[in-house]
Amino acid sequence: MSWQKHLASIIEQEPELWLDYLTGKRLAGDLPMLKTKRFAPPTFGLKALWFAVWALGKWSFRAEFSPTTHAKSSFVVLATSRNQINTTSGTIEALRAEGNSVLGISKKKRLKATDEKRLYDPIAYNAKDIIRALIAFRNHGRTLDNQLKEKCVKGARSYFLEIAKVYLYLAYFYRILGETNPKYVVTSNDHSALNRCMLAIAHHLDIKTVYIQHASVSPAFPALLFDYAFLDGPAAAETYARCSDNRPDTLKRCVKPNIIYSGQKKSLTRQSEKTKHNVGIAVNKLDDMDSVIEVIQSLINQSVKVITRWHPRQSMSDIRKLEKQASYSVNLTLSNPEHETVDDFLSSLDWLVAGNSSIHLEGAIKGVAPIYYEFSPAEISDYYGYAKKGLAKWVKSENELLAILTSGAPPELNRNAVRFYSSTFGTEWEGRESELVAKHLSSQPLANDQTD
Repeated sequence: MSWQKHLASIIEQEPELWLDYLTGKRLAGDLPMLKTKRFAPPTFGLKALWFAVWALGKWSFRAEFSPTTHAKSSFVVLATSRNQINTTSGTIEALRAEGNSVLGISKKKRLKATDEKRLYDPIAYNAKDIIRALIAFRNHGRTLDNQLKEKCVKGARSYFLEIAKVYLYLAYFYRILGETNPKYVVTSNDHSALNRCMLAIAHHLDIKTVYIQHASVSPAFPALLFDYAFLDGPAAAETYARCSDNRPDTLKRCVKPNIIYSGQKKSLTRQSEKTKHNVGIAVNKLDDMDSVIEVIQSLINQSVKVITRWHPRQSMSDIRKLEKQASYSVNLTLSNPEHETVDDFLSSLDWLVAGNSSIHLEGAIKGVAPIYYEFSPAEISDYYGYAKKGLAKWVKSENELLAILTSGAPPELNRNAVRFYSSTFGTEWEGRESELVAKHLSSQPLANDQTD
């Protein structure tokens, strides 16, 4: 069967707006819209030209001659962000220790440490990938453009070029999975376009799919359509049960996953005692930075030592505001996610203050007391349910926050609440979650199992 026929079969079941899942949800009105893309060619001909230039610019000399990419592998593991790398690296190490051949794949810009470069190959597109992507665009691009034209959402067609990138991603994984012929593909993200394209090719080639949860999940996520799903704990399973309808009607392959509770997979060391007397503030892109700085200043005025960490994708304007504030006081230290791990950041804290972020769970596992506090009104308060389930304390005013943070020692953690989100907490498998995943994946066949 030719590439064109393979692709037509894939797109028929898993269309472009399912592959670029988050954009598809936004255009369906299920998620907030992003700003309209600045570059939106007015005609289809100009869009085709732009796509061709973009695809040709992705060609890599390395991809033509790399022997690693052509090696047969039992497992292909994809990790496209820092959090995903932190989640899957231990599993790759453990799988290789079990004697399995593993090909790790990531974006080149994510691979900085020597160990990461040893575990992962950078994504690199060869000439065959480019040609196949251009063929895919020729065969399916106009249909996609017309679909977006029919959308009632303002600016829908401006997303066309972003969505069309799935044609190159599909071509890439069609080559990689065809050459490596793995038994399993493994991903820790189920909603980004690159990951979904790998899964679509795996479905088409009848390769088993594995999901390793890397962060707290949302009811807006796609249905859990994997052969094996390594979830952190019951909280994720309950959330995914609400996602069962988040799939296209065209999808014929709807397997019920074997769910294994395996705890959170990031490398975190438990603190034995609280002696740091520091308050950590973790901010994200949705937090109002002026409100954050107001809280920081109030704490500093009461001689509280504050360590503030920004999100890896925080805007430069926000970072500059924090840097300016830090230049005024020795009691404010900044944690740059590019240079300091979450584990090291949390190791310096007694208290952790954050809004809607999975760092609450990581803090609790470390023995740091989490406080849920909204620096700006949230569209959905307590999005992950940490406060409702008792993992984090919900504080609703700045005065209450200041009173708690200056009142003395943090309270004891609710261990049952932590285990609801990370089932290995306080068990023999805590800190060995990657080993647990590898143990199951190396077993034949995998059984439906849950670790309590």
